[in-house]
Amino acid sequence: MAAEFYYNKCRYTCCVVDNASTQELRIRNERGEILAVEKGKKIGLRGKRREVSKQVDVSQPYEFNLIKAAINALEIADKDRLLLEQAAVIEQQNEQVEILKQELEIFRQNKILSLEQEDKLLHLQNQLKEHEFLVEKQKKKILKLEDAQSQFPQTISLENAEKQVKSKLGLVAWNCLHPASQRDLRNAYRYYKMIKTEEFTTSADYSDAGHPLGLVAEREIVNPFFKQLYQFLLTKNTSVSFFEKASILLGSINLIVDGEYTLGDLRILLSQQWQTFTKFSLQQENRPNTNLYYTVERSDKISQADRLLVQQFLQQWKHPLSLWLAQSYAAASTIDQIRKLRNIAAHSNSMHLWQFTELWFLLVGSKTRKGVLQEIHNNRSLTENVCHAVKEKAVTFNYFPTYSSI
Repeated sequence: MAAEFYYNKCRYTCCVVDNASTQELRIRNERGEILAVEKGKKIGLRGKRREVSKQVDVSQPYEFNLIKAAINALEIADKDRLLLEQAAVIEQQNEQVEILKQELEIFRQNKILSLEQEDKLLHLQNQLKEHEFLVEKQKKKILKLEDAQSQFPQTISLENAEKQVKSKLGLVAWNCLHPASQRDLRNAYRYYKMIKTEEFTTSADYSDAGHPLGLVAEREIVNPFFKQLYQFLLTKNTSVSFFEKASILLGSINLIVDGEYTLGDLRILLSQQWQTFTKFSLQQENRPNTNLYYTVERSDKISQADRLLVQQFLQQWKHPLSLWLAQSYAAASTIDQIRKLRNIAAHSNSMHLWQFTELWFLLVGSKTRKGVLQEIHNNRSLTENVCHAVKEKAVTFNYFPTYSSI
């Protein structure tokens, strides 16, 4: 088990190594120096190589607190691993639930069923109940793990992180989110606070805080769109039986019942043009005042007939997401901006503070604009039908994030 943490404005990595009958904690700084101390010992070794390392008294305040921070980071990493394992189980069960729901919908649309099909329908309904029960069971396990989770060093608790995110996003939108998305928003905010607490300069890497936001966008926007689009196109394709899990080609995108799609796939289906970040702007450490955006045109990626099919689908889809996606140019622009920032968090060496903040504003919102999640769930009448949001008065936003404080 290894972990990364911050102490006294410096980044460290740490791990525990088994040595014969004991264990050794090793802490490495950015210069490659290692502090190694065996469990229960008061004297450790510090240096780049063991043979030239110097002895150090680890009971001294600086070393003691450094070791304490490392142990805390390892405990957090271990609990995070358990949480991810439990979350992966929930994801698998949720995928099974969605597939079963799609199969049930196909059966329901075929109003005249044979005895064999009726038996299969009953079997699918029983399977759905079983999977939904397993999902709830795993959710309870995750809640217990989260309650036992230690706080990040010098930062906020899970409960407080959730409270802060709710206050910025609003209860209506929050309650419409997938549980995994709620967890990712909590983690994004906590990682942001963990890095920000040490008052780093803008050169600090916010990738760990930005990556969960990209997962939220994919889960809340991309996944439901393509699942329902596939179902819609399947019903329009008379050459395919309702009971076949056929693939459907839309432009260059191959749609299948349990396919995986990207933010890039979605923007092309919505519009021929969109506004996105320039390459120059994304290379800057601070948010540039000029040359931030440019307009992209990709009319060759999908035919007009296919794009009309997408618009027809959005018009009949009774979901809050459809109203937002129907704003073709604006939606495609926001999606591509999220895509570029998400890619920086997932694949780049470093995500700057302004890039993380921009990604947060696009999804959650700021003082001057609503985020995507707020815009999608702004229509209460549709939202309540889809996600059964709590019937409470809309949240009053008394505090909004700024670039210096989200």
